[in-house]
Amino acid sequence: MIDRDTAAQRLNAARESFWFSSGAYGLLMTEPSRSQLATIQINVLDDGTLSVTDVNYQLAQGTCYHIGFNSSLSEQSARQVVEYTFRQMVLQSFEVTKEYVTSNNLSVANEPWYQFARHYRNAIAHNGHWNMRGNSGLPLTWRNRTLDISMNGAPIDGFLSWFEGLQLCAQLLNFVSADIR
Repeated sequence: MIDRDTAAQRLNAARESFWFSSGAYGLLMTEPSRSQLATIQINVLDDGTLSVTDVNYQLAQGTCYHIGFNSSLSEQSARQVVEYTFRQMVLQSFEVTKEYVTSNNLSVANEPWYQFARHYRNAIAHNGHWNMRGNSGLPLTWRNRTLDISMNGAPIDGFLSWFEGLQLCAQLLNFVSADIR
């Protein structure tokens, strides 16, 4: 069973992971931080720990991977990281909300925001393609976005902006936070 506070904490953590990756994107893609980041390296050690050192520093212990951030890092690669954390934010937010709804025996089956989040979560989990089973509940509109059965199998790329995804996750958080029985 998951209570309101735990659900809200997990929803906030999912959102903050997206914020963190967005911040990292901004730092990696703009000056002067891009040049400053090129002077450090992240070391992934064989014991599972991470360390941050000057790019020229050689660790004397064990085996490790050195990850550097130089000018060859492409904007496309950085955006892919942000897109991944965006999708994970939506997926995790739905899963937490679903667990909260189930644990507390709440009824949201007819709520468009819940069904929209469910379909988007399923698409994320199915390699970024809509995976709608049957026509039940479709078409479905949340805000200005409409889902219908003709989209089944199509990629979700570009369908929901990062701003809209943040709004959807905020709606899930608001539901959990405002739940009054």
